[in-house]
Amino acid sequence: MSYRGRSVYCSFCGERGHNRQGCPKRKQYIKDNPNSWEAIKEHRKQQIRDDRKAKGGRKCSYCGNRGHTTRTCEIKKQDRVRLTEVLKRERTEGLKRLNEMGWGVGALFERKNRWVEEKLIYMVEKIEWKEWNDSDIVTIMGLNVAKAAGDDNGDWRKPRQVNISVSLHPDSGTLKAPLVPRHAEQKAPEGFLDGTMFDESRFFPKGMSRRYIHERIQEEGRL
Repeated sequence: MSYRGRSVYCSFCGERGHNRQGCPKRKQYIKDNPNSWEAIKEHRKQQIRDDRKAKGGRKCSYCGNRGHTTRTCEIKKQDRVRLTEVLKRERTEGLKRLNEMGWGVGALFERKNRWVEEKLIYMVEKIEWKEWNDSDIVTIMGLNVAKAAGDDNGDWRKPRQVNISVSLHPDSGTLKAPLVPRHAEQKAPEGFLDGTMFDESRFFPKGMSRRYIHERIQEEGRL
């Protein structure tokens, strides 16, 4: 018996080739010493297994039903399908709006500095693709043009990078075009437009039960 190419050692007898649970010497010890602590622990484990079986098997940590685990949960699989469909729709529309407005990588925009009374020029350096789940708004990272060129004399009050949320909804009343738009079409990375790129920790946090957002997607078809 091995684990990732390494031999397994038993923590009970110290021999190689098996683990503690399958140790023949441990099993014989429990049989010969039914009142030992090792035997009591094994008896408790067996009680837990028997109780779980009587209730219908293991309980899924995602949906709360018994008889399966989160890995094989059909509800979770359906939630994934619905999520990707919603993301596909929202992102396709959002990317279309972003390109129409020119908010792609390389576009220039102004941002008022709260420490000095002047507007700084930033260039769109990065789009937060993985966090982009809504057609109405996108988060971008801007690079301070003067700082990148070394023309700001090292002034700490003028941050090198900023993250801002840009409204893309035509009826929001807060639409703002970049100072110098990107004219070439902004391409999306693989997995973005088909909805398979997303933050697992947000939609399916490990060990956590089904989030309300999936109920809303199921009932209303939106995030």
